[in-house]
Amino acid sequence: MLVSSTFAWFSISENPNVNEMALYVNAPVGLEISTQYDTPDEQWGQNIAFTDLISETSPLKPVTWVDSERCFKSIKYGIDGRQTRSWKTLSDEKNANTTGAEQYYVYGTIYVRTDTPCLLKLAEAEELNGGSYGAGTYVIGQPVWNQDRVAHDDAGYGAQYAVRIGFDIAKIDAMTGEQIGESEFLIYEPNADGHLSGTGNYYSTPSIEGEDALCSPERLIVQSTSSWIESDPVQSGSTIKQLGKFQTPTDICKIGLDEKLKITIYIWNEGQDTDSYGVKQEGKLLANIQFKADYTDQSGLVDIPEG
Repeated sequence: MLVSSTFAWFSISENPNVNEMALYVNAPVGLEISTQYDTPDEQWGQNIAFTDLISETSPLKPVTWVDSERCFKSIKYGIDGRQTRSWKTLSDEKNANTTGAEQYYVYGTIYVRTDTPCLLKLAEAEELNGGSYGAGTYVIGQPVWNQDRVAHDDAGYGAQYAVRIGFDIAKIDAMTGEQIGESEFLIYEPNADGHLSGTGNYYSTPSIEGEDALCSPERLIVQSTSSWIESDPVQSGSTIKQLGKFQTPTDICKIGLDEKLKITIYIWNEGQDTDSYGVKQEGKLLANIQFKADYTDQSGLVDIPEG
């Protein structure tokens, strides 16, 4: 049974955007990604710009993941503008990667292959060159230079605390692209202990189904807060990144020799998050998703079921 929203969702009139997102594969050898399952061999590679998969102007309105129905829902509003106790079921076809009133979340699909059996994981975030650059997996608010203050503004406006990234993972037939068996949905929660209030505690996000979390613990990847500070001296083109650490295992799935995976990556602003009520302005987010391959330890991870 669905329950009413636990927290007041932020205004649907001002919504954050994913303005820059890169997908990278970091592996010693043999792990490659593409935008099509049947891409010619020479066109598989190690990086894809997420903006090549979606429109970067697609805003993120508040939605919530409903695990039992494997879909997103948004709360309905009455004619007086107040929240009701009912929910609108959303679909990729009507409510994603578009513009206008029906745009709520975004998604993009990539394909993964390997010539060596491995575990596919999310790569830990790392500061490079003293924090001037970042690598690995993280989400932060975009730093934007403010000439009047002679400092950067955080253009995320707190939206980075409510954003979620989901991975819908399925094995496919390498020749036909047909899905084999059921897919599995994992949720990556960045900035899990970061809040607009400045406190540093982690609060699990309850579902509208009455559960304590949006999905089961083994499918939830939690990361501490990533942020940035000004360089010293302050420079318009430079900030120092301080990136969060994963608090849970980052295993995505096993992939075997010459197998192919279809991974659909969803990005949404989670309306059930404790911080969603405080986002008052359009936010700009900088997100980086980096995969890596672990060839040394494939124990303890169950294959995606094949039906």
